[in-house]
Amino acid sequence: MDFTFKELKAIIELVSKSNIDEFSFKNADFELYLKKEKEKIIEKVTIQETPAVSESNSPSSSAEQISKKEEKITKESKSDYIPIKSPIVGTFYRAPNPGAKPFVEIGSEVNEDTTVCIVEAMKVFNEIKANCKGIVAEILVEDAQPVEYDQVLMYVKPY
Repeated sequence: MDFTFKELKAIIELVSKSNIDEFSFKNADFELYLKKEKEKIIEKVTIQETPAVSESNSPSSSAEQISKKEEKITKESKSDYIPIKSPIVGTFYRAPNPGAKPFVEIGSEVNEDTTVCIVEAMKVFNEIKANCKGIVAEILVEDAQPVEYDQVLMYVKPY
């Protein structure tokens, strides 16, 4: 059974709006696992399928980097910024392909239709749009790092 992106998004939204904390589905050629985490416990998120990683790319060190970057924004008052969150679980990419110029940098102006990154899930590259107008203030995720559903990827300071 193959799922379309819209069907997967609908499943994720249903689980996120429900009181279910964990959801899994598995068949012969597809596996989906969702687990809700509180936003403040992002450094404790575990990735189910992660290729062999070096110590510097481990999920825990990545989460520590994210936590430190989020602290910087918190000092400046997070309420002034718009978070851009991952709509799916996958791998974050800042550029359309290796060696290419990133979609956005800190200080880049964005509008609703600006592609800010790609999140790859199950060999599908999903463009993530800013959906707001402003200037990129902070990028919290390193290129090629795993991301969770609803994880803040970057902050935009609105006009």
